Amino acid sequence: MFSVFCQDRGKGFADVLDAQWECEGELIPLDLSVLNPREVLVYQHGLFLMHSLHKANLTPVISLQIASSLPNNNYFNNAFRNSFFYQEAEGRLFVRRQRLQSVGGFSLMLLHCLSHVKVKDMSSDTSPPFQRLFFRTLQEILGELFRIKPDFSEEETSTFAGFQEQLHKTSRGLLSGDEIEKLREKCTEQILVSHLEGLLVERGSEGTESVEDHTA
Repeated sequence: MFSVFCQDRGKGFADVLDAQWECEGELIPLDLSVLNPREVLVYQHGLFLMHSLHKANLTPVISLQIASSLPNNNYFNNAFRNSFFYQEAEGRLFVRRQRLQSVGGFSLMLLHCLSHVKVKDMSSDTSPPFQRLFFRTLQEILGELFRIKPDFSEEETSTFAGFQEQLHKTSRGLLSGDEIEKLREKCTEQILVSHLEGLLVERGSEGTESVEDHTA
């Protein structure tokens, strides 16, 4: 699910969720043990994205960490400036916990941040080097997600069938445009989460080991 962007008082564009927050002024890392199961699932998906992009030689190896509070920064023209903080010397990317509530929003933000890290410019979303890399990372990850699990499960097929039934109602004028968009987002979210759960089941204990490695 892709976020919509909005104007933020002359500081460039901001993600809709990001615009609701402000950096607290202090970096407070969060122990991964306090995350709920769904948050852990989304976090592990972030590790998978980072590994895939590094394997494709698109981004460097960095550590992904979660924070309950972020320091102030100068990322004025970064659409996700209130959602993360990057420690360049240590190679650590801190993301605020609230981002783990949406796998789509978290994934988009992470690809965005990793592209900035690679081009060594955290502030400008309009620079050609950043934009070229950002779209390359999107292309790579979309292809990778397709390769993970090309066949739809019974649950995913049911989700699509329900969505198609709702769209049929739309042709009779029973659903508004906003309702269609909400259904589309729900369908996409459910299918992506199902893909992630299947991937983690196949990996078994590998996901747990990855979390421990990145916590160290």
